Amino acid sequence: MKKSVLLSIAATFTFAVILFTNVIVYTYPNGITGLTKKTSTQGCYCHTQNTGISGSFSGPDTIYTGQTVAFSFTISRSGSGPGGVDISTRLGALAVGSGSAYLKILSGELTQKFPLVLSGGNYTGQFSYTAPSSPGTDTLWLSQAVGYQNGWNWGNEKR
Repeated sequence: MKKSVLLSIAATFTFAVILFTNVIVYTYPNGITGLTKKTSTQGCYCHTQNTGISGSFSGPDTIYTGQTVAFSFTISRSGSGPGGVDISTRLGALAVGSGSAYLKILSGELTQKFPLVLSGGNYTGQFSYTAPSSPGTDTLWLSQAVGYQNGWNWGNEKR
């Protein structure tokens, strides 16, 4: 009787550890928003900041009112693991670009549908940005995460 109780406790403990580990690793596999410098001074609260992870935008510097243009972003990292992204804009509108099956719009921001697969330590995605109808300066913000153990970091801002 004692052996079966001990085995049952050990099995329950093992199951709990596996479940807890999977919840930690895959807490936001479907994306998360509200973690760029637009709305957060803290960044990602479920990872530690890691300067070995970087992100950058590529696209035009000047856009006319109401114009829609293509942008890309690249996430680079020195560690391993799946990636995540949060892109926001102050005034304009974002949309998923062609060839970006891993991305979606959530709460007006661009994030991943499922973990991004980094190839050779990099992931590049495309999106479109539509400028507001009033002239002025807008900002694109980027934050990215790579694997639970690798952490997150702010990307560059694009004005």
